[in-house]
Amino acid sequence: MFKKILVALNKSDISLQALEEAIALAQATNAQLKLVHVLDDRDPDQPAFPYPVDYQAYSAANVEILDQYQKDYQAFVDNSWKWLSWHANRATEFGIHTEYDQFKGNAGKHICATAKAWDADVIMIGSRCLTGLKELFWGSVSNYVAHHAACSVCVMHPQLLQKQESGQPTDQPTDQALTAKTALPVS
Repeated sequence: MFKKILVALNKSDISLQALEEAIALAQATNAQLKLVHVLDDRDPDQPAFPYPVDYQAYSAANVEILDQYQKDYQAFVDNSWKWLSWHANRATEFGIHTEYDQFKGNAGKHICATAKAWDADVIMIGSRCLTGLKELFWGSVSNYVAHHAACSVCVMHPQLLQKQESGQPTDQPTDQALTAKTALPVS
């Protein structure tokens, strides 16, 4: 039975769907949640780093630009903490003991390390379903986590989410079958 569920969050719809599924699973199994968010350079809300035009001729202007960037970046970090805290508070409102943490750096490594340190039973994570060159250049956090985590990993796929929302039949097993299947010990 799952007692500790780590949810890897970013600001995508599929990530938030993974959180919804984790909340439902935590309620059903009386599990704890830990939400993990890793600041990502690809986040559209993150301010772009300004590159100085000329180090000598515009040094005073560059200092002002860099100071403004630091303020904007700190606001981005603070807003990300607020966003994460809001989701943790929402899970807590369902009666679920919920912790949360935020990191900067390699998302896959932080997620796996946190899951191991927290002794998570399962990681729930969304997938962008990148393939080919996109996966090569952008990397796949869910793929990394699935291959490096010290616990079970449940990967949510956008195609499944779209089928569920539209009411289309899926080739996926029912929720009851998934619960029975994932509750089995992993060897």
